[in-house]
Amino acid sequence: RSLEKVPDDVYARQVLGGCYEIHGDYEKALEIFRDLEKRQPDDAGTVCASGSVLLNLNRLDEAEAKYRRALELVPNSGPARMGLARLAYRRSDEESQLKYLREAIDVEPGTCGPTAYCAIGWVHLRAYRIDEARESFEKAIAIDRFHGVSFDGLANVFIKEEKYEQALTYLKTALKFNPSQPRALATMGEILRDREEFDQAIQVCERALDINPKYSPTYNNLGRIHRMKGDPKKAEENYRKAIDISPRLEAPHVNLAQLMLDQDRE
Repeated sequence: RSLEKVPDDVYARQVLGGCYEIHGDYEKALEIFRDLEKRQPDDAGTVCASGSVLLNLNRLDEAEAKYRRALELVPNSGPARMGLARLAYRRSDEESQLKYLREAIDVEPGTCGPTAYCAIGWVHLRAYRIDEARESFEKAIAIDRFHGVSFDGLANVFIKEEKYEQALTYLKTALKFNPSQPRALATMGEILRDREEFDQAIQVCERALDINPKYSPTYNNLGRIHRMKGDPKKAEENYRKAIDISPRLEAPHVNLAQLMLDQDRE
C-alpha cells in the first residue's frame, strides 16, 4: 500500500524487498533492490541487500562483488562483513567465515553482535564443538535477550546432548520472540516426528512452509513423517519437492533412494 501511495518511498521498497526474500521469492526481491540501487547507488545497506539476495540465488561471485562494494562505501560496515561470512560458509571456508564474523562484532558489537555470535555458534555446532557453541549462543542472548535465532541455536545444543524436552522449551521461546523462523519450526517438527506425534509434526511443518514455501528441509521432514505413517506416495512426493528446491541437499536424495530400495524400485 505504501508503494501505491508513495511510489518513491525508499523505506517501503526496502521492507517489501525484505519480505520477498524472507518468503523465498528471491527474483522479486532482487528486482526491487536493483531498482533501489539505481536510486541510491552509494547506499551500502542497499548494496548489501542485493548481495544477500544474490547469495540466496547461488550467484556467489556477484554476491561477493556487492559486499566488496559495500565495504568500499563504508569500510566499517558490519552487514558487509556478515554477508562475506555467509559467502565463506557457502564456499566451505570456515576460517574466513569466523574471521568476518569476529570483525563484524568488533566494528558493530551492538548491531551485528547477536547475529554474529549466533552464526559463530552454528559453526561450532556443525563441528560438534558443543561447549563453544553454547557459549556463543549465550553471548548473543546476553546482548539481545529476545534474539530468537540464538534460542533456536541453544535448542540444537540440547538436541546434540539428547535433551529433547529442554530443546522443545527453547524452540518455543525462539518462536515466541521470532515466529518467522522456518528452521526452528523444522527442528520442532523433527522432534515431534521422532516422538511419533505425527499430526502435530505436520502442522508445525506446514507453519514453516507458510513462512518460506522453498525451505527444503521441511519437505524432507514431511517425507519422513509420511513414510513413518505408512504413506510412501506422499513421502516420495515430499522428497522430490525437497530435491527440486535444493538439488545439493543430501538428506532427501538418501531418503528417496532408501524408499525406492524398500519398494524394489531402481
